Amino acid sequence: MSNKGVGPGVILLVLAGLWFLSRREAAEAAPAGVTYEEMIAQGWTPEELAKHYPDLKPVGAGPAEEEEEPEAVAGFSLRIVNAPAGAAKWNANFAEKSFGYDPMADSGWLSMDEAWEYPSDPLGVTTLRIWMVDAENNIVLDARNGGPVLDGVSYVFDASTQTLQE
Repeated sequence: MSNKGVGPGVILLVLAGLWFLSRREAAEAAPAGVTYEEMIAQGWTPEELAKHYPDLKPVGAGPAEEEEEPEAVAGFSLRIVNAPAGAAKWNANFAEKSFGYDPMADSGWLSMDEAWEYPSDPLGVTTLRIWMVDAENNIVLDARNGGPVLDGVSYVFDASTQTLQE
């Protein structure tokens, strides 16, 4: 068996492999010492740069930020707006015997600017009670049967209209 040299098929195969490797490396790392602005000047579009060189950003753009998926929120939050004059603190609670809350879910007394972060699924209760007292513990607002209160929602109770809003 004699070796007469490398045929054209082998040369094409080697060239194709080198081309493939150069493309693969280009998709992983930006060219050393080349800026985003220089690549744009060479005719690259921002979309091409984002696809082939995701880490290459315009000067001053900062590092690439990864988008995080929002975490699932358990429970709900509730805050107060437009509280009546003189309201010093508020409380919210609910009881729904059919859902097994025993004795009830209660925020405890909160300052007017403090939110209630309830940690569990409220199961759509419709017995939410929100009440506010003044500095001498006189009731200045008592709203009952609010709801439904759903899991994963941030609520605002507008005391001026006594409405629960998402």
